[in-house]
Amino acid sequence: MFFIKELTHTILLHPSYFGPRMLSFLESKLYADVEGTCSGQFGYIIAVVSILDIGKGMVLSGSGQAEFITRYRAIVFKPFKGEVVDGVVNNVNKMGFFADVGPLNVFVSHQLIHPDMSRMCHSAAHVLCLLPASLCILYTKIIEKNTRIRLKIVGTRVDATEIFAIGTIKEDHLGTSRLSPSFRRFIHLPTQSSMASTSPVFKIAPTTQEYDWGKVGRSAKVAQFAAASKLPGFAINDSATYAELWMGTHPKSPSHVFFSGEVLSKHLASHPELVGERVAARFDASNGNLPFLFKVLSIEKALSIQSHPDKATAEKLHAEHPDIYKDPNHKPEMTIAITPFRAMCGFRPLYSIATSLKSTPEFAALIPETIREAFISLSDSDDPTGPAEKAALKDLFAAVMTAEESIFKPQLEALVKRYTANQINPNEGNDLAELVLRLNSQFPGDIGVFCAFLLNYITLNPGDAIFLGAGEPHAYVSGECMECMANSDNVIRAGLTPKLRDIPNLVSGLTYSASEPAKHVVVPSPFSDNDGVSTLYEPPVPEFSVVQVKLGAGKEEAHRAVNGPSIAIITGGSGAVQWGHENSERLDVGFGDVFFIGAGTEVSLRAGGGEDLVVYRAFVQAD
Repeated sequence: MFFIKELTHTILLHPSYFGPRMLSFLESKLYADVEGTCSGQFGYIIAVVSILDIGKGMVLSGSGQAEFITRYRAIVFKPFKGEVVDGVVNNVNKMGFFADVGPLNVFVSHQLIHPDMSRMCHSAAHVLCLLPASLCILYTKIIEKNTRIRLKIVGTRVDATEIFAIGTIKEDHLGTSRLSPSFRRFIHLPTQSSMASTSPVFKIAPTTQEYDWGKVGRSAKVAQFAAASKLPGFAINDSATYAELWMGTHPKSPSHVFFSGEVLSKHLASHPELVGERVAARFDASNGNLPFLFKVLSIEKALSIQSHPDKATAEKLHAEHPDIYKDPNHKPEMTIAITPFRAMCGFRPLYSIATSLKSTPEFAALIPETIREAFISLSDSDDPTGPAEKAALKDLFAAVMTAEESIFKPQLEALVKRYTANQINPNEGNDLAELVLRLNSQFPGDIGVFCAFLLNYITLNPGDAIFLGAGEPHAYVSGECMECMANSDNVIRAGLTPKLRDIPNLVSGLTYSASEPAKHVVVPSPFSDNDGVSTLYEPPVPEFSVVQVKLGAGKEEAHRAVNGPSIAIITGGSGAVQWGHENSERLDVGFGDVFFIGAGTEVSLRAGGGEDLVVYRAFVQAD
């Protein structure tokens, strides 16, 4: 039985984690420490619903570590004698069988199995398809691995960290809740395996992230999706800033199998066929970790001026500062707008930056004259590309980001005053002035505001997409989007943020490639060879691609099988996903639902009778 329980947990934190991000570290450690664990008193802790209080902490003498007593609310699962539960058989032997009931393992002995399983088989076969009695099989073949079973718990034994249970299927209404997989395949019967643990298609529970830059309450699509899909333990807080919805296996905030509560990566590790051999081999995904992370972003306030490291840099940063850079992976990313969306991305062409140096004295004043004049001179040359371009951009960017407060703050105040008075010089433009005022209103006096003169500023309409590789400076400004990336949370920040600013690593790790914004645009192509309506967004990296599906009411489209896993979310309408022999398997899906599609599974998407069905599906395949 499931309960919401208020619990306490003591967190030990090493001194290296002390600082402005300590609260974030404590929250992450709480999730890692307690989710998936079991206490004899309260049962299995399925998921932390909310953190009620983190104590002030006490430094332990002799170690330097601090002890924090934390109160939190969690979903717990504790079985009781006499409770009827559904499970999945994981092992059969001559003594009986074992079944997984969520995190609980239940043993049913031979003596507690109905003795006349053959008559049950004959009856089922006769009613369903009039098979001859000679095709009936004994219970040892009806009850096999991966068979869904309904059982009654007749006893439990509890110790400090585990619960053991014994079950029976002797009573009425107990037993197999569907035919065994091998028997079903033989007679081609439809099933309800959309809820079975080994189904190739099943719902998953994503996680929400609240950051300062998110949209408030119900205005955020992140909150709308989470609430509509009945995410366990989620209720919209009208004062919270909902920023991200995570769909994937990243250890910071992993998704769970919706019906069982099992961590998705653990489930995939137990069923490697869902990931696929080729993907597992190419991306080292044998442990159930997907090579991509899929997100929804709801942005009210600009994100930090940032970049993401390449693989080699990520490994180095993770080794040197694992408390800041939590994983050794790179993070190329693709963004698809689902509302009007604005972003700064990549360095503007040299001539455009040089124009700002000439037109905006407050910006020019930040940069030493020798660097400024060399940059303008290079931009006026016939071929301002190659190593000289990169060196000039690096010198200019470093000069801006390391400018002394005594220099840049008075200049920013003067610039804001001038733009507020609508005194815009030729070649500055209203869009640039509005961006500067917007950024300064959100981050008053921040050096990152001057990045408006260095980076491309673009507007995306719904369906437009951009790709940002490693070492590309960017900052999302407003709007909502789908975002897919390599499975990493590594961010190097330098401005427009209250978080840690790692200016040296940002300056040293950029590509310093200047271009028009069109360089970053991803142009979609048809996903199907026929007249399908799905469009494919394919970035120049192997870890992920995204398909957008828009189906009118009652319409249907088949998606070919890919040799890797997929995660999909319904962002509009409702409908169904079908798969299997003659589409005999079905999962009904609605607004906000997130579901997994296993490798090698051909699916059909069907829109309901109301509004258009809109689906975004992220996937990976190994060619």
